[in-house]
Amino acid sequence: GGDCSSIDFASVSNIVGNGQAFLALDQDGGIGQCWGNSRYGGDCSSVDFSYASFGGDCSALDFNGISEVFSNDYAFVALDAASVRGFCWGQSLYGGDCSSVDFDGVTKVHANSYAFLALSPDKGTGQCWGCASVGGDCSSLN
Repeated sequence: GGDCSSIDFASVSNIVGNGQAFLALDQDGGIGQCWGNSRYGGDCSSVDFSYASFGGDCSALDFNGISEVFSNDYAFVALDAASVRGFCWGQSLYGGDCSSVDFDGVTKVHANSYAFLALSPDKGTGQCWGCASVGGDCSSLN
């Protein structure tokens, strides 16, 4: 994630990094700029956040409405709690694929190095994804 010389930081409202990459987010403009190791979310040039979860590239993502971005060492999660949507990119094995996660009611996402936990406090539920052996499977707890 060392060379950010091509990033326009003028309207950036939030920056999130993981062990290998960064995301600079312009929440008002709905634009995300990524750099670093493309396998871990550093290339966001062809993903559209307005539709579904994608792997390692997020440059075509529509960040409109994204209120928070979370990361672990290998992937990112963008959350739009108001519109009940979340999107992931990066290493799918470690959380870069959240297509099975229902973001309805999710207000917070937590991470360890290899997995994510999405909390829905009003429902009293949590959903985990990523590497099952290190926190990516919490199905026995719900």
